[in-house]
Amino acid sequence: MTSGNNFIEIFKCKYLVNSEYLKDILSENKMGAHIKNGILVKNSDIKIALEIISTQDIDESETIDQENFMTEYKEWNDNNLNPGHYLGGNIPFFIKTRSNHLFWGIATLGFFILQAVTLIYSSNFSLWFNYQNEKKRKKITNNNSGTKPHKYQM
Repeated sequence: MTSGNNFIEIFKCKYLVNSEYLKDILSENKMGAHIKNGILVKNSDIKIALEIISTQDIDESETIDQENFMTEYKEWNDNNLNPGHYLGGNIPFFIKTRSNHLFWGIATLGFFILQAVTLIYSSNFSLWFNYQNEKKRKKITNNNSGTKPHKYQM
């Protein structure tokens, strides 16, 4: 089977991961290889590539079905959604207290807002007012040099 640029299929893998592995091995040995329904190599590199592939231990055996590998276990199928079954009958606390979640969420948000307002009010605003007072004092001092003190001056 010839593909575009004189590439010939020399090995067909059942799993893509094995094809990727063999392609990496061939690339390490300075051979151009492509994957398309198998390993494709140039005509000039076929013998060397076959020798390298024959030395590799490739496992092409069947694997388990990754989606439904627990279907044969009746206990798991019957109880996989019951949180207390595998915990010895102890249902996790966050399932029992589910009715409180909205209250605690709102309370946490309220405390956060209260802390943020307190922080802003106690630090930034007082510093801002002090800055404004100092600015007024400097302005009055500069304008009234040599005259009697203004009511804002100390």
